[in-house]
Amino acid sequence: AVPAAIILSFIILIPLWVRANPYPLITSVPLVPGAEAAAFLSTLPGEGVLDWGEVTGIAYLTDKRVVSLPQQKDDLDFQVSYLNISYISFLEDPYYRSDKTITYIRLHPEKYRLINAIDISYPDDALVIGERQNRYYVYQVIR
Repeated sequence: AVPAAIILSFIILIPLWVRANPYPLITSVPLVPGAEAAAFLSTLPGEGVLDWGEVTGIAYLTDKRVVSLPQQKDDLDFQVSYLNISYISFLEDPYYRSDKTITYIRLHPEKYRLINAIDISYPDDALVIGERQNRYYVYQVIR
C-alpha cells in the first residue's frame, strides 16, 4: 500500500512541478536571442516591425507584428507601405556582410531614421563558438 501511495503521489506531483518549472534542466529563465532589442522595441509606439536577425525572438518577446526584412531592396518601400511598418531592425553580424536592403536603409535617412544601436551578446553555447558581440540597429520609418 505504501509503494502504491508513493507512486500515485509522484504521478500527481510531477506534472504540477513541471508546470511550475518549465526550464528545469538548462536554466530557470528562457534564453531568447534578441532580448535586448525586443526590450527596446516594446517601449515604442506603433506595431509593425521589419526585422532581419532574430525575427522569432523579437516576435516572441514583443506585442509587435514582426515580418522578415525583404532581401530585395526594391521590395522594401512597398512592404513598409503595404504592411504599415513603423520600425526596421536588423542585426549587424560579422559573418553576414553584403546586403543591398540594409545599405539602402542606411543611405536614405530621409525615409529611415536611426533611433538606436543596441549591443547584444550571445553566451557560450553549442550554437555559438565563444562569446560573440553584435549590434542591433533600429530605424524609425519617416512618414
